[in-house]
Amino acid sequence: MRKWNKKFYRDKYFWIGLLCITLAVVSYTYFKQPFHSATPTKDIESSELDEQVNEKISSVSELRESFEAIQVGKEETGEGGSTRKQVNSSLGSPNMKMEDYLEGEKVLTYTWQNFSWESPMPMLSVSYKNDKVVNKNLYFSNEKMKDQMFDQADFDALQLMDTYTREDLVEIFGYPDMESVAHSEMGVYEYYNWFRSNGIYSINLQDDQLKEKRHNTD
Repeated sequence: MRKWNKKFYRDKYFWIGLLCITLAVVSYTYFKQPFHSATPTKDIESSELDEQVNEKISSVSELRESFEAIQVGKEETGEGGSTRKQVNSSLGSPNMKMEDYLEGEKVLTYTWQNFSWESPMPMLSVSYKNDKVVNKNLYFSNEKMKDQMFDQADFDALQLMDTYTREDLVEIFGYPDMESVAHSEMGVYEYYNWFRSNGIYSINLQDDQLKEKRHNTD
């Protein structure tokens, strides 16, 4: 069994990713606004961490494909979302399970984070309501990419309200280090983040329209 990489947990970007993912999965009902402004709810119960190495997913590309295949349903009912059975069939057993109550309704969040490769180290989480997906998040701790420069010119050229797909952004900037998708009554929200040597770059889409872009150098 592969042991946990302690360097991964000393990585500040790991904790940034974990914080953002936690905020997203426990407060997806607030996705009418950007998730970074959401307030976590109470009454969260989580299971012990299962250190078993995932045997379903054998590569980063396979994990990305499985993540992209997960359908996110409407936040109120889960309608249109992939079922828990479908996700588990693709990803295998999660390493952690969390139970939360939002407005009196139970939401389950499953997390997968122990895979067979050393780098980049991933963390994938999915939230369920009525046994259907209402939120999904994927984060990679990638030491090599943090030494790379982000294309500032292409980032500056992005225009608010213009239409972009995830494929467009990947073609321009490469795969994001962190991404999150939720579906509220206002539309489908997608959040993408790249951690690079020249800062943290964030792009937020609503129904494929660019709603916000940020560059943080702190």
